[in-house]
Amino acid sequence: MMTYLLVQNKDALPGLMNHAYQHSISDCLVKIMQLEEQNFSYDMSDMLAKKKVEMVSHMCHQIASSENDQCVTVASQLLEVIEQV
Repeated sequence: MMTYLLVQNKDALPGLMNHAYQHSISDCLVKIMQLEEQNFSYDMSDMLAKKKVEMVSHMCHQIASSENDQCVTVASQLLEVIEQV
């Protein structure tokens, strides 16, 4: 799955991030954020680390520019990611 998201279809993950306010999609994004880089090859772990930074940045931007309901979902998922670091 990560090969598809990071290598084969580079638009898939940004597309998911645009819908992070939807609970089921935000759950998937949190699961991706919880993946440990050492479980992947060097190239994949590097791509995953970069995508994680992009995801957090994108989620912060969504919080700043979203309506209240959307903001609450994204903020709670981002908090869940931060608490596990």
